[in-house]
Amino acid sequence: MANERAAVQLAREAAVNPHVLAVAPALVCDLEAGGWRLLGFEHVEGRRADYTPGSRDLPAVLDALATVDGLKVPADVDVVWFEGRWSDYAVVPEHLPRIAGTALLHTDLNAGNVLITGTGARLVDWGMASRGAPLVNPADLVVNLIACGHSPNDAEAAVGDLGAWRDADPVVVDYYARLLATTWLEAFWTPAHPWGRAVVDAAVRWAMHRRDRH
Repeated sequence: MANERAAVQLAREAAVNPHVLAVAPALVCDLEAGGWRLLGFEHVEGRRADYTPGSRDLPAVLDALATVDGLKVPADVDVVWFEGRWSDYAVVPEHLPRIAGTALLHTDLNAGNVLITGTGARLVDWGMASRGAPLVNPADLVVNLIACGHSPNDAEAAVGDLGAWRDADPVVVDYYARLLATTWLEAFWTPAHPWGRAVVDAAVRWAMHRRDRH
């Protein structure tokens, strides 16, 4: 099952790549041999993004997300419908259409998937690319910023100029924050990896912040 999932993600990454070249390294080779598949991408001189408070990397990351907001992937490309990924976990499944849409979503915006180069930020690892509500990209960055030391208020302020965030219905943002927190608490209550624990804690802090605002 794990191998099948990995194969699907590799196929998706290869299919999506031509449509995300504005923010991602180009796929230069796609090889299969002995039951293995290898994707090779252009070499990019860069380093892992710094998400900590005061980082000078954040403007480049935000510029990349603004670019993603304008990208389109043809309907025949196998990109996951985002709300479908949550159908087995949502406490109130009938509310999942709130996070549905046709916007291209990266869905794994941890700092290791963002390279800072001399010409801006590059997003890698598109294996879980999805279609959904535009608010998801900035919201996912908010959780990652909180996990790296930002307060929930400061993390939201950091993405405040992104159109996908400005245009989002606050009620839907509240719902997505609760969905992340409740699902991740159930699925990763005691994550073995320190980063996993940090992200779960960040999701809970963000959901509580959204709740306390009302």
